[in-house]
Amino acid sequence: MANSNSADRTSKLDDESHKAIKDLLIGMIAVEDEMTTFSVHVAAQNVQDQPLNRWPTYTGYRNLATVSKTLSDTTARIKALVSDLSFAQCNVGPFVAQARHISLKVSTDVSSTMKILNEKAAKYISETNAESNQGQTNDIATAVIIGALGEIIKHSTEAANHVWAALDLLESLSCSPPGGKKPATADTRHRIPWICWASTAFLLCVALLNGSSVSGNHGNLQLPGYGAKSHVEGVIIDMKNTCSLMNQNLQASALIQNATLTDINRRFQTLEKAFESNSERIDSLWEALGPPNSDGTYFTTATSTEQTAVSDARFRKLQSSLQEQLEQMKADALAFKRQVQRSEVRLHTRLGKLEPRMEDGTKHDNLRGDFPVIVDSRSLGQGRPGRAEYYQ
Repeated sequence: MANSNSADRTSKLDDESHKAIKDLLIGMIAVEDEMTTFSVHVAAQNVQDQPLNRWPTYTGYRNLATVSKTLSDTTARIKALVSDLSFAQCNVGPFVAQARHISLKVSTDVSSTMKILNEKAAKYISETNAESNQGQTNDIATAVIIGALGEIIKHSTEAANHVWAALDLLESLSCSPPGGKKPATADTRHRIPWICWASTAFLLCVALLNGSSVSGNHGNLQLPGYGAKSHVEGVIIDMKNTCSLMNQNLQASALIQNATLTDINRRFQTLEKAFESNSERIDSLWEALGPPNSDGTYFTTATSTEQTAVSDARFRKLQSSLQEQLEQMKADALAFKRQVQRSEVRLHTRLGKLEPRMEDGTKHDNLRGDFPVIVDSRSLGQGRPGRAEYYQ
């Protein structure tokens, strides 16, 4: 029963975790769609070659803010599940690749939008400097441009930050090893803050060139669609705060990357030392054992099973043959030993019979004729038997 409850709970956690990952990816796709729509709008206005103050107000900011907020809430919900150990380990690898593609697309849209806005702002500054006789008109146009750029930078950077946070969360949950391939969005992430700082610089130039109009000489000036002067100043402050926050994020990312590079350098040095140590050991083995054989080894290679079986059969056959020959040699040695013993017995018997004749040199009648007769040297030449003759 306990195992069943545990299995049900695990299955429930898996379903909830998988659903949360899907919701996160759906939120990223929604932000990508809204940013694509906004980028198309900016590109279309750029094609018409109208000044920034004459661009129509974009009506999709509310939708972009809504999907960005939804994505941020989903990211926070998954982080809460992970911190509470309620997030089941699932395969998020397939989602990471798609999330990286979405992040790259959003970053590209933001970069292209900022580029167009910078070009338009630079063009407006040059035109404003050339037209010095339209003071109040330029003040109104400047305020409109500042407000529009503030809205664009605010919503674009929020959307990009939420997408990057979601991608970082997916990469932290993935099972890919550290130190892998650097995501394609990394370079774009570094370019966005500098583009925003460049936009801020252009806006500050606009404010300085038209400072008398924006800051003091027209205190009661009402800007179409943006309220009084205080609203413009608030937009500028918000833009500065946003860029400052992005700069802080950039510095934090740089610190993290420096720490990562330091760790990689330390690991590389460790591997280099291990490689040198192994090289010295190999050189020592080469000097001690000499060059290897043709197979690249220092020992004979193991034979196959069939060759081993044939060799074992031959060895057993040879052992059996040697055993038979050994038994035969033992039998022959025993027979030879018996023959030698019999010969010794007969020899001793005959020597015993020859002892009397050897003493007096005469023949005894009881001597058998099958023994050699040893005669005295004085009987030689007198018709007596020689040394090599026998009595029959």
